[in-house]
Amino acid sequence: MNNKRGKLNFWLFLHFVYLSKVVCLIWAVGFACLFFGGKVVQLLIWWLKVSVQNCSFGLILMFLDARKLLNSSFLIYIMCFLACWLVYSSMFFVTLQLKYHNSNRFMAETKKIRTALVSVFHKDGLDELLAKLNDEGVRFLSTGGTREFIESLGYKCDAVEDVTAYPSILGGRVKTLHPKVFGGILARRANAGDQEQMEQYAISPIDLVIVDLYPFEDTVASGASEADIIEKIDIGGISLIRAGAKNFNDVVIVPSKNEYGMLLDILKINGANTTLAQRKTFATRAFGVSSHYDKAIHMWFESQKA
Repeated sequence: MNNKRGKLNFWLFLHFVYLSKVVCLIWAVGFACLFFGGKVVQLLIWWLKVSVQNCSFGLILMFLDARKLLNSSFLIYIMCFLACWLVYSSMFFVTLQLKYHNSNRFMAETKKIRTALVSVFHKDGLDELLAKLNDEGVRFLSTGGTREFIESLGYKCDAVEDVTAYPSILGGRVKTLHPKVFGGILARRANAGDQEQMEQYAISPIDLVIVDLYPFEDTVASGASEADIIEKIDIGGISLIRAGAKNFNDVVIVPSKNEYGMLLDILKINGANTTLAQRKTFATRAFGVSSHYDKAIHMWFESQKA
């Protein structure tokens, strides 16, 4: 709510500045017309010059042309003109500052993807996305079959086990659940305390998380045994999704194969850069995936009560 209110206030102030500039110009022309009633057409032409060029230089041209029309009111006109010029110039520079500020804020909200953690079940459609990320110089981080798939495409991929110094354990139940993984995802880039701890514990930031969960619903529908169904309850993947979505300020989360194409489209246009709005859209879809997945598991457990 505060963010929306801030944007509204900024929009209103910016348009107030624009309106003030227009009023200043109209007032200058109107005042000049009082002294040069017979030269209204010429004055309108000068005003158009100012409007088109939209800078103080246009007013200087107006002044130079006006000298041809000056009479006994020369001194009064110059004083009024200079007053209008000062007001207009100040408004012009205020507008520039506002645009510069808005541009800086936009740049601050834009994040570059440098490291991607990839942990997926379905790999169809992933190759094109990986190819584009590789072209952008993104570092890959993965485990098990996903890592083998990435390397089979000819791309270098660091093992999560090398980052955490722990192997995949408990029959694959624990792979990515480690502070060096989740710290890299959840760390707030603009928080000095988080950055100090990342340096203290040698945690590298992770900017993109690509996940596709174990197919729990498909496993249930296939008539698999209870043991097989239980093993298709994804733990690490769902945790990665929630972590990436929570830190959407800094991280892009691709929560399923359905979003591979979404990210690819962004990469084709913006390279490895994403806006805050784009990351928030991915986060929204991520929590939708998470909610649906948990609901499916809950419904299956409910069905087992009888």
